[in-house]
Amino acid sequence: MKAKIRRRIISETKHIAVVTNSTALNVFPCEICGESSNMVTPLIAARFAYVSTREIYRSIESGKTHFVEFSDRQLFVCLKTLKEEQK
Repeated sequence: MKAKIRRRIISETKHIAVVTNSTALNVFPCEICGESSNMVTPLIAARFAYVSTREIYRSIESGKTHFVEFSDRQLFVCLKTLKEEQK
């Protein structure tokens, strides 16, 4: 009589976001929190947080995530508040 061998494989992964485009990451003062922060476009922020860009805009509209909008209509998201929101 042969003994039955059971194997259980458990896989655990962690997500790491790497921003490779040097122009995608900008450091300048957030107008809301007043501290220098990494500021990224909504698309990069969505990739960083693993959500859609619509979720990023909802977070901005609700006031949970800080942002800066320039006169040429460019929008940048404060990564510091985005990280705090994910906790």
